[in-house]
Amino acid sequence: MPDNDDLAEAREAMIEQMVAMARTAKSSATILRLAEAYAWLAEPGQPHGGGGSENR
Repeated sequence: MPDNDDLAEAREAMIEQMVAMARTAKSSATILRLAEAYAWLAEPGQPHGGGGSENR
């Protein structure tokens, strides 16, 4: 697995893209998915779940 420093540039680019997508999101479900994606990028070692009804 690459070192966290090796992934910093890619992670930053992905976060910038998620912010741009959030600005034009048409539903709360999109915001939820973007938030979950951010959580995976910010803390990949933590358990994540989403919790939305589409995940049940």
